[in-house]
Amino acid sequence: MYKKEDDQYQRGLIITDDIAVQPILDFELYQKAILNIIKNSYPQFTVGIYGEWGTGKTTLMRSIFKELKQNNSDKSIIPVWFNAWLYERENQFALFPLLKTIANAIPEDDDVKKKELKNKITNFAKGFGKGLLQSAPEILSLMLPSFVSEFSKQAYKGITGNISEQFLSLIDKIDQVTNKDLLYSDWLGDIDEGISKIRKDDPSFRIVIFIDDLDRCSPERVLEIFESIKVFLGIDGFIYVLGVSHNKVSQLITSKYGIEGEQYIKKIIQIPITLQEWNTSDIKQLLNSLNTNKLIHEDHQKIINEKIINLISTVIEQNPREVKRFLNTFIVAYEIYKKNKEGNIEPEKLLILQILNMFWNDIYKLIITSNGKYLDKLIYFANNRDKLKNLTTTGSDFELLDPKLKIIQKFASDEKFWEFFKENYSKLEIKEWSVYRRATKVGEISLIEDNREKEAALKLLKTQILDFNRRRKRGEFYKVDLSGNDVDLSRSDLSGVDLSDYVDLSHADLSAAIISDANLSHTILCEAILYDTDLSNTDLSEAKLVGANLSRSDLYNTDLHKADLSHAKFYGSVLSQVDLSQADLSGANLSNSIIIKIKDFKDLKLDNTTNFENSIIDDAEFIDYIIKGNAQGIPTEIKDLTELEERLKAMHFPKTIIETIKDKSKFNKNNS
Repeated sequence: MYKKEDDQYQRGLIITDDIAVQPILDFELYQKAILNIIKNSYPQFTVGIYGEWGTGKTTLMRSIFKELKQNNSDKSIIPVWFNAWLYERENQFALFPLLKTIANAIPEDDDVKKKELKNKITNFAKGFGKGLLQSAPEILSLMLPSFVSEFSKQAYKGITGNISEQFLSLIDKIDQVTNKDLLYSDWLGDIDEGISKIRKDDPSFRIVIFIDDLDRCSPERVLEIFESIKVFLGIDGFIYVLGVSHNKVSQLITSKYGIEGEQYIKKIIQIPITLQEWNTSDIKQLLNSLNTNKLIHEDHQKIINEKIINLISTVIEQNPREVKRFLNTFIVAYEIYKKNKEGNIEPEKLLILQILNMFWNDIYKLIITSNGKYLDKLIYFANNRDKLKNLTTTGSDFELLDPKLKIIQKFASDEKFWEFFKENYSKLEIKEWSVYRRATKVGEISLIEDNREKEAALKLLKTQILDFNRRRKRGEFYKVDLSGNDVDLSRSDLSGVDLSDYVDLSHADLSAAIISDANLSHTILCEAILYDTDLSNTDLSEAKLVGANLSRSDLYNTDLHKADLSHAKFYGSVLSQVDLSQADLSGANLSNSIIIKIKDFKDLKLDNTTNFENSIIDDAEFIDYIIKGNAQGIPTEIKDLTELEERLKAMHFPKTIIETIKDKSKFNKNNS
C-alpha cells in the first residue's frame, strides 16, 4: 500500500495541496537553511515563515517537519505539529491543547528522562485544564502576558505607547483573582528541570513545534497562541516554527486590542523568513515540474502541453495554490465533457474560454451568449484599438445600433486582455458552443472571487475614487464582491465614495481609513474591520454591520437608520449626532464609547447582551431607553459640560478630542 508521501499515492486525476512538488521559489535552499538553523542553533527561539495564502508556507513547513521526523534515529529532536485552526472553536485556552500535543509527540520508549519529561508536561496540561484557568474564559484570552514572561502593563506600554483600556482592564482582573507564583512556578520549573537533565547528556536534544494556519484564527486565538509560545521561550530546548500571513495577523491584533501588532510580533519571532513572490516564469516552472514529476495524471499529461502551460501562466501570477485550483477546474470540466453526444471538446479551446470567464467575464458572456457571433466585432476592435477608444459614450450611431459596445469599451485600456485575445481568438472556431458553455460553467462558482472586476474595483478605490464613482453610475461594479480577509483598504482615503446598494465588504480591512461623506447605504460590512475609521457624515442606513469592529471610530453625523449593528464592537468610539432609529444593537459592545446628542433612537433594538459599560451619554432620555431595553452596564447621567470634561479626562482622551466632543455635546449652548 502506498504512503501519503509516495509519488504514486499522489497521482490522482486532480492535484491536491498535499502534493510534494516544490511549491515555492528556491524551495530546497529555504528548507536546508531552516533545517540547519534548527539543528545547529541554541534551542530557544521562534522562526516565522511569512507568506500570503497559497504561497507554500504549509508545504515548506511540512517538508521540514517530515525531514526532522524521518532522519532522527537517535530521537534527539522531537518535531511537533500543532494546527491552531483545529482548536478555534474549543472553549479551552490554547495552551491546554498545545501542552497535550507536545506531550503526545514525545515517544513512548525506554528513555527514563524522556518519560519523566512527558509526564511533567502531561501533568501541567491536566493541572492547567482543571484549575482556575479553565473557569475564567473572559480573563484567559489575555491572561499570560503579565505573568509567564513577566510582561507587565508598563512593558506593554513601552512597546505600544497607547494600549487599549480593554487590554489593561483584563490584566487588572487577573491581578485580583490569581497568584502567579503558585500557578506557574512548580509546573514550569518541573519542565525546565526535566528538559535540562536530557540536554545535559545530549545537547542536541530539542522540541521543535510547528504551528500553522494562524491567519485563519480569530484575534483572540492568535494572541492566545503567541502567549502560549512565550510560556516556553524562557526554557532551553524549545523551538517554534510559525506559518504566518504577517500583515493579516498584525492587523488582527492591532484592530482587536489597540496595541501595535507589528511590535508585538517582533517580541515573539526572532527569525523572520519571507517567501518570494511569483511571476509568469515561476508559474511555467511549477506547471512543467508537475508534468515532469508525473504528478499530473497520465491521462492529462499530453493535454497539459506547452501551449496550455503558456496560456495558464499568461494570466495567473499569484501563487501555487491558485495554479492548482485553476488546473483542477480545467481537468474536471474536460473529464465531464471530453466525449459527449454533441461532439468532443478540445482542451485548448476550453481553456481559453475558462480564462475569459475567470478574468474578463463580461467579454466571455458576449461571446458565449452569441454562440461566437460577437467574435467578429471583438476581432475588429482588437485590430483597430484607436476606434474603440474614440467611441463616445452617447450619440454614436454605431453605439445606438449596438448597446453592447459599452461593455467592450470598458476594456479599452486593458492591455492584458487585448494581448491575450489577439494571440488566441483564431483558436475559437467552435461549432458546439452549447457544450463549451456548459463546460466553462463547471468551475464558475470557485472562480467568482477571482474575477477581474474585484481587482479593478480595489485598484480604483485605492487611487481614483471619482473614477470609481463615475463608473458605478454607468452601471459598473454593481453589487461587486469585495469581501474577504485579503481585502486591505486600511488607511485608504475613501471620502465621498459610493459603495451603496449591496456592495459586499464583509471581513474587509478598513481600519484607519477615511470614509467620511460617503454613501454606504445597504452596504454589506459583516465582520469588517473599521477600527479607528473616520465615518463622519456617512450614510450607513440599512447597512449590514453584523459583528463589525468599529472600535475607536468617529461616527459624527452618521446615518445608522435601520442598520444591522448586532454584535458589532464600538469600544471607545464617538457616536455624535447619529441617527439610530430602527437600528439593531442586539449583542453590540459600546463599552467606553462616547454617545452624545443623538438625533433619533426611535424603535432602536437592544437586548440584555448590549453593553454600555463605562460609556459616556449626555442624553437622559436615551439612558432611560436603554434601561427599558435591558441593556448591560447602564452609565450614570452626565449633567453638564464640566462633568463631561472630567469624565473624558479620566478616560485619558487628548485635550483636542475633549474640546471637540464638548463642542458637539448638547450641553454646548452654541451647538444648535
